[in-house]
Amino acid sequence: MTDAARETPAAVFAIPEHALLELVQLLHHLKLQAWLMDTGTSASRPDAHLRPDAMAWWFATLHRDIERIVDATYYSATLAAEFAQASERA
Repeated sequence: MTDAARETPAAVFAIPEHALLELVQLLHHLKLQAWLMDTGTSASRPDAHLRPDAMAWWFATLHRDIERIVDATYYSATLAAEFAQASERA
């Protein structure tokens, strides 16, 4: 193990399972959005129009989802201590 890996992290944050699930869903949603807008799709045609209210809804939804994930994430001194102990044993 390298010296950098043995160092105690400055902070350890935990993310509850429900927030992790939301994060994974958000990842897949963003991948789908990128795919839908990719060159050669109907959405990338020069005459295609995207309604401003659709974009506003999407950004509001993205904001809400990220805010919930961040709010659910917390600092864990217990996990930091466990990480330090595991690093010492390795």
